[in-house]
Amino acid sequence: MWVYAREGFFSIVLDSDQRDPEFPIVIRARVRDDLIALQAAVSVPWGFPTEIPGRDYPYRVYVSRAELGQVMAHWAETLDYSNFKDAVKALQGYARASLYSRVWSVMYGAEEALAEIKAGRNPFEATKQLSFSTLPPAPRKRKRGKA
Repeated sequence: MWVYAREGFFSIVLDSDQRDPEFPIVIRARVRDDLIALQAAVSVPWGFPTEIPGRDYPYRVYVSRAELGQVMAHWAETLDYSNFKDAVKALQGYARASLYSRVWSVMYGAEEALAEIKAGRNPFEATKQLSFSTLPPAPRKRKRGKA
């Protein structure tokens, strides 16, 4: 599953290599600091993330199902916002919130696009509106001047 959380973006899957039956779940990230932030927020002692260069998710931690349950419980218990993108911006800043907004914009027209595909229409035509081109504008830098 993919999870977009205030702490970061995660891919949570079963360990395909089955390294350790006690820790069958892999929480993967593209940004190492996301896993570090999640560990700090949840207080689960899974250690420093493993790095596997060249992978689509190079940073990983291996957890038990109970530890994954603690992570999920943390997200449920700390849900205190009514606008996710604003909560991300408050914790991680504009740059990360902008990335999350790109995902939001891709999924915005998903229902209509999927209906078009199901109806047998050209998938490219149906999904071309779901592009990364609809980004929020970058914040303008204020010029310093005399007051």
